[in-house]
Amino acid sequence: MNQNKQKDENYQSFLENLHGKLNASDNVLEAIVKSSVGFRVKEKRKVVEGEVNEVYDITPTHGENIIVRISREKHNRFEAEKWALDKCRDTGVQVPEIHLISEVETDKEKLHVCVESKIEGVSLQTLIKQNALSQNEIKEITISAGEILSKIHSIKTTGFGEINTFGVGEFETWSEYMLNQDKKRDQILEEARKIGVDTKLVQQAFAILDKNKDIYEHTDSRLAHSDYGIKHMLIHKDKINGIIDFENCRGADIAYDFSWWNYFGQNRPPVEWLIEGYKKDGNLGENFETRMHLVKIRIALDLLMYYGDTGHSFAKDITVRNLTEDITFFK
Repeated sequence: MNQNKQKDENYQSFLENLHGKLNASDNVLEAIVKSSVGFRVKEKRKVVEGEVNEVYDITPTHGENIIVRISREKHNRFEAEKWALDKCRDTGVQVPEIHLISEVETDKEKLHVCVESKIEGVSLQTLIKQNALSQNEIKEITISAGEILSKIHSIKTTGFGEINTFGVGEFETWSEYMLNQDKKRDQILEEARKIGVDTKLVQQAFAILDKNKDIYEHTDSRLAHSDYGIKHMLIHKDKINGIIDFENCRGADIAYDFSWWNYFGQNRPPVEWLIEGYKKDGNLGENFETRMHLVKIRIALDLLMYYGDTGHSFAKDITVRNLTEDITFFK
């Protein structure tokens, strides 16, 4: 078994174990579907792909399929996501339409619920894993994804970081956002130790972010998907039919989505193809490569906080690979 296949199987086992603990009752699902579309559940299929929400593809007794997403997170991100989806739709980007956002109280917990339209298609990630596309087809789709991303980035936000229901981020400036993790330095270093990452790399990362403060000035705040990747692109009839899952959307430098794509680059088409499509109508701005590496460092620090708790088998390797690459860029 090759190494990539082993990693895929390990990750799938991680997801199945995670989702095995997320099981809303049939009664809860019935109530959600009834409230959103007025009909009962005819069929349901659990979607085991994401790492946060419990997700179901629901066939109601009448009408088209819907997607039910259930979050157990303390903060409900669905309202902010709706703002982003509505703005994207206005720019011509095909995204789901939200039918219902609500809360459900059970005997055990409070659930945040989002019901949205189902976009027809299969994720680009699945098609690549199935070897269903040629390299040229993957390239053309990725170029198209870049064109779509430029439309998403045409949407202006106020402030930076995770946005609220009005498209306003929690930080006033990009500099505040980029340097904010310094307040959690001790905790991040501890998380690095927990997964076996050399803390010298993390300290160097902090130093680089601090040294490049001038790069953060005069940055426009634009809508970033913040998880722009092949599992969130639905392909139908050889074209992107929709972009899904804006739950982590934020106001950011446009470099953010490229940095996120690049962070997981070993499992994705080259970021250069994404950039090629983006440049047809979008402007990357000055110092783009530098900005992309800086944001990727910030993402690494964010994910260290996440990886320390989730038990990802690939956490050490992906963190070390990215930090080493980004630190080397600045030498």
